[in-house]
Amino acid sequence: GLVLFTLSVRVVLRNPVWASNEVLFETTLRDHPENFRSHWFLALRRLELGDTVGSRQSWERALEIYQGNSIFLTAFANFLLRQGALDEADGIAAQALSLRPDAPNTLFVKGLIEIARGRPALVQDRVEALRTLGLLGMATQLEDSLRATPVR
Repeated sequence: GLVLFTLSVRVVLRNPVWASNEVLFETTLRDHPENFRSHWFLALRRLELGDTVGSRQSWERALEIYQGNSIFLTAFANFLLRQGALDEADGIAAQALSLRPDAPNTLFVKGLIEIARGRPALVQDRVEALRTLGLLGMATQLEDSLRATPVR
């Protein structure tokens, strides 16, 4: 009975943490500042709220903690692409591809970066890689993006 009561008290005390995403992020970051995923999710939340400066700080903090997750690196590269930081986006996407050379989302984002940098031949490499993986929809979408972009 005492164990059950003690655990019940702990649950009741912990419940306020679940009040909102912000409280959950703050609590997790306070309790586990070494957790790169918490910084990653905070970056996404800040971006959702329109705070691109705070979002970038959270992306960079997550990157400092851990660089071995290709999904995270692809998301960060996509963020950088949307911010117009093409050199940084290209480097982060290349790092993601070095971890998983056949990751479809990374190939796609890398293709978008190549479009933004005006390198259509490299975009075609990404299109062919996506086709080889059987992802015709993604390949077509990338080709459509290339066609819709004015030649520089």
